[in-house]
Amino acid sequence: MSRLPMPLVVLLALSISLACTANHRAVAQRGGRTEDERVAENRPSEQPKAMIALSVWILKLSASHEEADPELTATISAQTENLSPVIGTVSEVRELVARMRVAGLLGKERELRMVTVDGQPVTAQIGRNQPRIVGTSSDPRRGQVNSLKMEEIGVMIKAVPQIDSDEQIQVSLEIGESGFEKSTDVVIAMPAEGGPLFADVVTTRQFNTTARVKSGNAVLLQRDATRDSTDASRDTTELIILGAAVAEERD
Repeated sequence: MSRLPMPLVVLLALSISLACTANHRAVAQRGGRTEDERVAENRPSEQPKAMIALSVWILKLSASHEEADPELTATISAQTENLSPVIGTVSEVRELVARMRVAGLLGKERELRMVTVDGQPVTAQIGRNQPRIVGTSSDPRRGQVNSLKMEEIGVMIKAVPQIDSDEQIQVSLEIGESGFEKSTDVVIAMPAEGGPLFADVVTTRQFNTTARVKSGNAVLLQRDATRDSTDASRDTTELIILGAAVAEERD
């Protein structure tokens, strides 16, 4: 393999050095940035997504206790009977729930507050393993012996909020709830003394919906009323209310 003459090698090395110097000067004249760096700098930056605060109320209303103010109870009962789909602000819903509590109308209440980013799901699961009597037997030495089965009970809520305008938030909501109720027709034992022992049964409820809420407001998603024709004190009404608001950032 032939070797290049020495003068030619020196000339080639000098040309490469001058080219590198010119390139460095061009970069320096552009503020020390390459073309890719300048394009990336001029590209619009993605705006941070807003935080959204959600409130979900699951309320079970029943007959008020005897010590409650009859006038207040009648007023709150009428108000809950005629709730519109758009109830009002989140603060107004909390005030209404407080008045229900004072009137003795709340047999059960749950308010769950959650925060997530616009467009991102949030899930909450609250529950426990609860023993349920599924059978009973009598032992001469130990007396009555119950057979137990552990059941998972509680509530699971999943929500996906999406801001679709400056003041409207669209929320996809899933609620799953399970609990115990005393049956009236499933007998697990007939003691020699006293009445029959009825079994506990597991009740489940699944609720899925999508709603649009003005930021800061709350809407009524479900109203489920049960009436007992023989005993009005056993009448119940269950409400599901959703509130949503764009969370304000603080410095």
